[in-house]
Amino acid sequence: MNNTEKAILTKMLLKDVIGKHHLKRDTIAHCVERQTRGKIDTALKNLVKQGYIEKHSHEHGDAYTIPPWRVTEIKKLLGL
Repeated sequence: MNNTEKAILTKMLLKDVIGKHHLKRDTIAHCVERQTRGKIDTALKNLVKQGYIEKHSHEHGDAYTIPPWRVTEIKKLLGL
């Protein structure tokens, strides 16, 4: 797991984006450093493939959330 993916997961946990709460891609991009914003799309795809986050399609774009059953595993992975 690279630093961009860790930053995304950390920000999503701190903003309590778990279960029914979602964040759009643009909002997630503003949560990470400017240098890593170009890597957001690949990082989100990798996190979805690994099952750490879920992707939901909406009218205004895709939104992402952390499944409630993965929260403890993600906290251990990040050391929170």
